[in-house]
Amino acid sequence: SWWDGLAYCAIIHHFHPNSIDFDSLDPNDKQKNLDLAYTTAERLGVAKLLEAEDFLDIPPERRSNITYITQMYATFTKAEIRRW
Repeated sequence: SWWDGLAYCAIIHHFHPNSIDFDSLDPNDKQKNLDLAYTTAERLGVAKLLEAEDFLDIPPERRSNITYITQMYATFTKAEIRRW
């Protein structure tokens, strides 16, 4: 889910499989998953719009989440297009 960070990690893993060992993630370790997703995405060129601490007690706000996912997609697909 978005709230436990696994969905963000899955997107990153899809485009950059060597950046995150998806199989080693623990769905119960929300803070670690979110930190890993946000810092890895930032290292790969995605602006850090969200902080893990913002979502420890409440799920991500829908508009913020959509904005972040859209930015991830745009950044990662641009990188894919440049490789061709």
